[in-house]
Amino acid sequence: MNQVMKALLFLSILSFARAESDSETIQNCLNAWGNHPFAKDKRIADKVLSPSVKVLGIGGRNIDDSKKTSKPSLVLVKPSVSVLSKSVFRLANPNGWYCLKGTVAVLGKTEFELDCHAKMASNNGDVAVLGANDNQEGGVAVLGSIRLKSIGNCSK
Repeated sequence: MNQVMKALLFLSILSFARAESDSETIQNCLNAWGNHPFAKDKRIADKVLSPSVKVLGIGGRNIDDSKKTSKPSLVLVKPSVSVLSKSVFRLANPNGWYCLKGTVAVLGKTEFELDCHAKMASNNGDVAVLGANDNQEGGVAVLGSIRLKSIGNCSK
């Protein structure tokens, strides 16, 4: 069994061990933020961005959350997997509070474009196997990379 297959097997086991409900994920994000505009016992997101799976550039789609809200909006971002592909999450709502449930990049690249006034937290830790994870919010990278960059007018 080659190293990549071993890493994929490890990640599968890890993902099952870390499985948690959406409400637990939301609570973990709220705890990570500490000071937030939501009820302390909030269990349901205002919006959910569906998971994406992209293999060899096929399937999945890039996520684009560009609709701006007038008040804070809690957005649950479901897990995405990128294998030998590039996935982009454009999280451009300046009032968005984005809660990541998990991201995996295997021989691929996942890029988060976050409005500089938005907030982001993750429910999971950071794992990198022969890869780079510049996303301090967490994610899993196996021979791949996860990157976070600010977008929008940050001078306001």
